[in-house]
Amino acid sequence: YGSVQAGIFIFSINFLEVPLGLITSPIQDIFTQSATSEIDNNGNAKLSFKKTFALLVLISIIAIIPISLYFSRYIPLIFGNQWEDSVDIIKAIFFIVSIRFISSPLSMIWIIRKKERLNFIWQLILILLICGTVTLPFYFYGNNSIISTLSIYSYGVGTWYAVAILISYKLANWKLKNKL
Repeated sequence: YGSVQAGIFIFSINFLEVPLGLITSPIQDIFTQSATSEIDNNGNAKLSFKKTFALLVLISIIAIIPISLYFSRYIPLIFGNQWEDSVDIIKAIFFIVSIRFISSPLSMIWIIRKKERLNFIWQLILILLICGTVTLPFYFYGNNSIISTLSIYSYGVGTWYAVAILISYKLANWKLKNKL
């Protein structure tokens, strides 16, 4: 797509994810501490997972969706007309940004539950999915629109993150047997 499109893409990602990183990191730390403690006491992290999930969904609804769909239209006014194309890119990627925002802190349960091998395999699947969602539209549709490619990428990989949330939920609810 070229260096200009790459720059606009990076700007769009940073517009959404840099502020979210300030929120995600403390939530992840609190979830990790809470889930570990809950597992030690109850054998699972069901309550910690549900509370954190609800908080992340609420923040996503209150922050990410309005920023992506409403406030992004003010980018040309604030940053200049050269960034106008980022509005469409932000709209194309808001789904993956929202789902990843929810999934990332909750995925710490994979590490807490010592499921590194499963996580490694799951990450390999992600790499294949990213490659597929970015390249296959060219082969099947002759698509060369960055917006179409990013939309396919966003919904394809976003679905992967949604499934990761479900797996994380299962791992959080997995009850450890008492050791004698």
